[in-house]
Amino acid sequence: MNAPRSSWWSRNWKWFVPCGCFGLIGFVLVGIGSIFMLVTTAMRSSDAYQDALATAQSNPEMIATLGEPIEAEWFISGNINVNDDSGDVDLKIPVHGPNGKATVRVTGIKVAGTWEYSVMQANIHGSGQVINLLDEAD
Repeated sequence: MNAPRSSWWSRNWKWFVPCGCFGLIGFVLVGIGSIFMLVTTAMRSSDAYQDALATAQSNPEMIATLGEPIEAEWFISGNINVNDDSGDVDLKIPVHGPNGKATVRVTGIKVAGTWEYSVMQANIHGSGQVINLLDEAD
């Protein structure tokens, strides 16, 4: 005589529950990572970010201090608010070159479609040196 066969759930719950939990956690992490990448990409494509990075990369004092090429690091902090032709920006952009690292800070407002920066400077890591990038950006 054969014993009654147990249900699928009673035979498989020990592997199904952990796999389901890990799958759900993975789904949430992928969602959070996707949102982070979307925000970072939007910040990197902004005019203010591009202006600050291009100014830092072409500044002779920055080149002398950090060397060439000067490249942006992956993580950006701060915020950008843009509504049509107006907005404001306050970003900290980590950059590095062969000879060191710095953080470029850019603060400003957008009026009639044009960014007007009040601060654009680089703080060199380790030395405390501050390089004003605003004169070159004008």
